[in-house]
Amino acid sequence: MTIVEQVPDILEKVRNGTFSFQLDFYEQGVERLIVFTEESNFVKATCTSRTNWIPNPSTIFMEKAEVQTMFENMYNNFLAFSEVLCSDLINDPLLNDWKK
Repeated sequence: MTIVEQVPDILEKVRNGTFSFQLDFYEQGVERLIVFTEESNFVKATCTSRTNWIPNPSTIFMEKAEVQTMFENMYNNFLAFSEVLCSDLINDPLLNDWKK
């Protein structure tokens, strides 16, 4: 899952009140990009495809708190699952660096 590596940087941005960023699903076969942009009190998420697949809808609007909660949950769930499923790696220097 290519998005996991992007989550800490995105989470740092939203925690600091910046809701303009990209989430790139770059792996072969998926190849999508979601661009998040601030629009007043909302965040516009626009999906584009690098394949023949066409997103429908291609754009949605979310509340800022909803976006932050989504990335907080993704981060926390990943760490919780890693601790259970990969207990030998939970203190690995690479994972600790990812945690920031």
